[in-house]
Amino acid sequence: MAQRRLLNKSLGTSSKKYANLNHRAGELADFCHALYPLIMVNCDDHGRLAGDAFSIKMNVFPISRHSEEEFEEALQAMHDVHLITLYSVDGNRYLCLHNFRKEQPGIKYVANPIYPEPPAQVVINEQFTGTHRITPSFSQEEKKNRKEEEKKKQKHAADAAAVDPHPSAESVRLSELLCTAIARRDPHSKAAKLPDQTRWARDIDKILTIDGRRAKDVEAVIQWCQSDGCFWGPNILSGRKLREKFDTLFGQMHRLPVAAKNGSARPAATDIYLGQPESNGNGHEMRAEYANFIRNKPLASRNPDEANFLAMFDSGAMND
Repeated sequence: MAQRRLLNKSLGTSSKKYANLNHRAGELADFCHALYPLIMVNCDDHGRLAGDAFSIKMNVFPISRHSEEEFEEALQAMHDVHLITLYSVDGNRYLCLHNFRKEQPGIKYVANPIYPEPPAQVVINEQFTGTHRITPSFSQEEKKNRKEEEKKKQKHAADAAAVDPHPSAESVRLSELLCTAIARRDPHSKAAKLPDQTRWARDIDKILTIDGRRAKDVEAVIQWCQSDGCFWGPNILSGRKLREKFDTLFGQMHRLPVAAKNGSARPAATDIYLGQPESNGNGHEMRAEYANFIRNKPLASRNPDEANFLAMFDSGAMND
């Protein structure tokens, strides 16, 4: 297999081939422009390569700071604008570059293919003009996944249009709080060392402006999910993931156990709802009563939920 490839100078100027990525890929357009030539130099002499996001990230661009999900979005964008074709063989996904042989006239010896050729349903037209193309065939599961990805992209586009590109000062503060909390829990976390602070702040801005959450609730969730012993800590490493899981995090943070004292049940989690006034108007008194109940328990007998509740109550995070 050849160790070098030819790159056409139109790579950065051709509106016909590449400018559509600016519309299709949005914020990932520049990443797509950087990834495409790296795919070209890594493919076999037939323009084929393993096409799943994990393989591309690990084998083609391992030093990239983009996530595996963003690699998948970039591949789908390049597929949609006809730079590559994604196809499946025996349950494995591959890609094939369009017009590869035309763009590589210097290949004198063509080695045997490393990757399987596309199925008969996938037509790669070496003289592709954008007017003739057959979409690759996908399994039912792949079609379902592609539909879900498309819905996510549409939602992301709608969110991007609705949110100011310059995040608010409150969103910036909360993104910095998230970074600090991650670093406190795990000082060696890559997310804390190399955070994309602007993107985190934009995603948190969406939590506040689009999802309608209050800043004090977001702050409480950040503190809770990054507390010692919390399952969610290693899973919430960006503003995007915080928004994606916020409803679950917010619900679990309040799912406190129903305690019992002197044979009577204590207030349930739904009655001690963080930041939400109860219908009978005594929400703070109920939370204070539950906090006193926890304080009276021996330290060894307190479970993590009770410890987290007491910490938030003492810090004032539960004050309306």
